[in-house]
Amino acid sequence: MQITFTSATMFTLDCQGHQYSLFNGDGGSVFEPTSGGHPKVLAFMVEKEAALVMAIELTSSGPVDTTYSAIGPNTDPTAMPASGSALCKGTVNAVLQPSINPSTQVGEFSGTGDFNVDFTANTVSGSMVYTQSSDTQFTQRSAILTVTLPSTSITGNTFETTAGTARFNQIPSHGTRFGSMRIEGDFFGQAGTTLAGSFDGAGTDSSGNTAFLHGGFVVEK
Repeated sequence: MQITFTSATMFTLDCQGHQYSLFNGDGGSVFEPTSGGHPKVLAFMVEKEAALVMAIELTSSGPVDTTYSAIGPNTDPTAMPASGSALCKGTVNAVLQPSINPSTQVGEFSGTGDFNVDFTANTVSGSMVYTQSSDTQFTQRSAILTVTLPSTSITGNTFETTAGTARFNQIPSHGTRFGSMRIEGDFFGQAGTTLAGSFDGAGTDSSGNTAFLHGGFVVEK
């Protein structure tokens, strides 16, 4: 599944060789197939200086694939602050998708993110703490899952690392443990006051099955 942006606010989605276009651009949105009776794809957008798009391919048996992406007016690299620091807070979302019967076993998570930007050192670090889950085995409104962005260099108006980490704070029944996470993001707005991006990585549950963690974030100063 691939999201293709035709402008800062307009985009299409290609899935299994079929193209979808955005049906409703406000709040919770739906991608409609441009032709034929292919499955719809949901998209949830968080509106700030950037928008986080969560696209879920649907079939008759449930969701089968999830993609996160951030869109918006990127900060001009020459307009990025040259000194100082900023604490950015905001919304984070994630899904855990086991490789065994993935269409019916998707756990959804939401929470808050705290990112520290050091414009003088040109680095960013932060953590995403998830306190809500669709999985009822977890205690809600308490730290369930933490994804950590280590100190990462900013290049122009972007950052990326493959050294992110993820761990459950509450031990799940499936016992999933994660490897490294790829985390990438961009700065948005006229002065780099908003960060948005995505992360993904794989883990293994207690039975040796692979599980995939995908997520996204939109945080602002």
